Amino acid sequence: MSIAPRICDGQGHRVERQDAAHRICGAAETLLVDRGCARHHLAPLVRMLLDAGCEVRGDEPTRRADERVKPATELDWAEEYLDAIIAVRVVDGVDAAIEHIRRYGSQHTECIVTADAAAAERFLERVDSAIVLHNASTQFADGGEFGMGAEIGISTDSFTRAAPSASNNSPATSTGPRQRQVRGG
Repeated sequence: MSIAPRICDGQGHRVERQDAAHRICGAAETLLVDRGCARHHLAPLVRMLLDAGCEVRGDEPTRRADERVKPATELDWAEEYLDAIIAVRVVDGVDAAIEHIRRYGSQHTECIVTADAAAAERFLERVDSAIVLHNASTQFADGGEFGMGAEIGISTDSFTRAAPSASNNSPATSTGPRQRQVRGG
């Protein structure tokens, strides 16, 4: 198995709620916000993160949302901070988010938060990562949540359906060559 830095991306698509999480393994390092929901959700979300003590680094639309946001650099989009820091970018839809993740992600854990079933399906089918989540915390990848014992979240290798990669009570479902979808409530 190969070991990769743990970069977790989250893509907000018509976000209904967001929770700030920091200083923990499995916290998101990058938040991609759909331009369609940024008008209503970006400023409150950024404010909550900043008020919780998280440093926010962002693109131009994110910096306009709050003067405390620091400018993001190209390096920020692929960084694993291991600290209370998050990079925030506004993207033009789910396809732009998928492209961002393809370019900068570590293929570890990716998540979409949306009530739009079609956008979620597109994301789950097209993102190439070990764990792809819909409306579930990226912290889900840390520990025995898959019913397979201790830490499993540090490998980005793919397991085929034929491999004994999930227990019978695993919440992961197979929709392709790997066990990779988890849906939250």
